[in-house]
Amino acid sequence: MALDIKKKILEKTEKYIYTTKAQLGKALRVSAKKLEKPLNELLDAYDLTISKNGKIALASTMGYFKGKLETKRDGYAFLRTESGVPDIFIGKREKNGAMDGEEVLVRLKRGGRRDSPEGKVVKILSNGPVRVVGTVHKNKKTAYVAPDDAKAPEVYLSQTAKQKVKNGQKVVAQLRQRAEADRPAFGEVTEILGMAGDAGVDILSYARRFGLVSGFGKKCAKEARELVGQPYSLQGRLDLRDEMIFTIDGADAKDLDDAISLKTLENGNYLLGVHIADVSHYVREGGELDKEALSRGTSVYLIDRVIPMLPEELSNDLCSLNPQEEKYTLSCLMELDAGGNLASRQFANSVIVSKYRMTYDKVNELLKGEAGEDCEYAGMAGLLKEMDALAKKLRARRFERGSIDFDLNEPKITLDERGVPIEVGV
Repeated sequence: MALDIKKKILEKTEKYIYTTKAQLGKALRVSAKKLEKPLNELLDAYDLTISKNGKIALASTMGYFKGKLETKRDGYAFLRTESGVPDIFIGKREKNGAMDGEEVLVRLKRGGRRDSPEGKVVKILSNGPVRVVGTVHKNKKTAYVAPDDAKAPEVYLSQTAKQKVKNGQKVVAQLRQRAEADRPAFGEVTEILGMAGDAGVDILSYARRFGLVSGFGKKCAKEARELVGQPYSLQGRLDLRDEMIFTIDGADAKDLDDAISLKTLENGNYLLGVHIADVSHYVREGGELDKEALSRGTSVYLIDRVIPMLPEELSNDLCSLNPQEEKYTLSCLMELDAGGNLASRQFANSVIVSKYRMTYDKVNELLKGEAGEDCEYAGMAGLLKEMDALAKKLRARRFERGSIDFDLNEPKITLDERGVPIEVGV
């Protein structure tokens, strides 16, 4: 009901300015009591505004716009809006301390051109702490953090913070006071990453710059630990533990999240199985793990490390299809004829035991007949060749339907002990 009223309020105020709340309520045929909550929500969201003399109108009608700030290296910025208004120019001294990427409320300046409006930040809408990653510059009198991001401000440190850092260190500084017209930003150091130039510090600096943190909060970590050691149950699940199921991944992969299987049925058709780790069994909606995963969005693979979406108890253990371990999965079982045509399909919650942890390189050697007898899954060569033949048929059918192949070779970068790239292979 409140959503309907909010929609009607926006529709009415798009066309008219109302002098009082009572007048708006009358136009909507809504009582003052029912109008109060949705009206306040629209005001809090800065979709509506009330002028000093009590007039109610769309915020944009009164010259207020919200959106993300896009700051340029020289300090000026633009507001990108979704209301069809041209990008609004924000002068260097008109940002009110707002930083690149933050959501802000901007008021248009009077007398500006409609095709090239100018404005001033009147409120920063983004929540949460603001952090800057950079290098410490320190002398006898002052210390400040020179940002890695040219769009961010220099952050001056208090005398207490100054004593804890060294010249040339890479750090994360949290703002306590934003930069304004002629006043610099001030902050405190929340993390020392290491000396600039030391092995791995550059990668860590980039990770922190984009808010990527390996560790997890106490509540999230506790929820993950409590999941370890719980007994497995077959209730409501298809038991596939005796099937020949295995994973194929890179040699250095740790989170093995999918497995495959293939067998020939009595009618001569194939039963192809794809088995995905059932993360939803452990990550419950609204829980600490769910909130953290929503915040991170994905695991991030950097040149020398992985910043996981979920704690290692899940990513490398419970939800990793390690060999000879019972694992909860979601399985898709597809019956295919000799030509690769789909005859039937079944989706099921399941329990599997992966029999092998194969690697791409070893499997390719087996398919080419180049693997030695010491290969632990040399006996699987026949099945792998069957899989390869079926895969080629399915791939050909996909291309016949107009598929485009974006399967590009992934470069492999080798680092020395200092973290410096010394070789790029494919």
